[in-house]
Amino acid sequence: LDGIFDTGWQKVETLLSEERMTLEFGFRNPELQTLEESESTNLESIEAKVQRAKLIDLVVQLGSQPVVMVAELQIESPDKTLIALQLHPAEEAPYLPPGIELSVLEASGEVVMEAQARQADNCIQLQFAGKPGEQFQVRINIDSTQYIEDFVI
Repeated sequence: LDGIFDTGWQKVETLLSEERMTLEFGFRNPELQTLEESESTNLESIEAKVQRAKLIDLVVQLGSQPVVMVAELQIESPDKTLIALQLHPAEEAPYLPPGIELSVLEASGEVVMEAQARQADNCIQLQFAGKPGEQFQVRINIDSTQYIEDFVI
C-alpha cells in the first residue's frame, strides 16, 4: 500500500491531535462480511494497513470551514480491501458543523452510503469493503458547497 495516496495526504498525526484520533475503525462490523467470510477469515492476520489524512477547506457563506478527512485502507485478502473514512473538525473547532455530510458514491455517481453530523458530533464515519480496481468517490457536502475526491482501490 506504500505510496498509493496522492499529494495532499499526510500522516494522521500531522493533522489531528492524539485526543482527536479515533482510528479504531472496528472492521469487525458484521455488515462488512457474510457469515461464510467471517468463518474463514482471521482479521488478526491482516498484513497491510495504511492511514492518511487530508485537510479540506470548504468555503461556505460565512467564510471558511476546514475539516480533516481520514482514510484507512486495510487489505483483508487479495480480493477484499476494507475502507474506513472519517471526517473531523480541523484546528481548534470542537465539533463538525451540523448538517455536514460525508457520502460514498459509486463510479456512476449514485450515493451508496452517507453520514450526517448532528449538533455536537466531533466525528462522522463510514465503513465498507471493495475489490482491487474498484472506483468510488467521496463527497463532503455542506450548505451549497461540495467537495469530491476520486478513489481507486
